[in-house]
Amino acid sequence: MSRLECGYEHLATKADVESVRVDLERLRADMTAEIGSVRAELKA
Repeated sequence: MSRLECGYEHLATKADVESVRVDLERLRADMTAEIGSVRAELKA
């Protein structure tokens, strides 16, 4: 049984996945804002 438990050390936890999800949402929001800014500059 301990052999199985040692094999799972490299797997992500729910907290790890949630952290990545939050980071991706933040990145998406930042990129959307940047794209909006570039579009506004192009129109001007």
